[in-house]
Amino acid sequence: MVCHGSYEKVAARTDKNDINPHDSHIENPDCTSCHRGHKKPVLLCDECHEFRELKVP
Repeated sequence: MVCHGSYEKVAARTDKNDINPHDSHIENPDCTSCHRGHKKPVLLCDECHEFRELKVP
């Protein structure tokens, strides 16, 4: 969060999406729960849901 600011700021930047993964009921997960640097990213939400249209960079 040092680079991107608060979760609120990140959620505001991704608010245009139909489903906003940064504004969820999972409060403040680690960024590395989804974003993995040089490894394949995963969508934490998909542990319980199935959001086929969401792509994690």
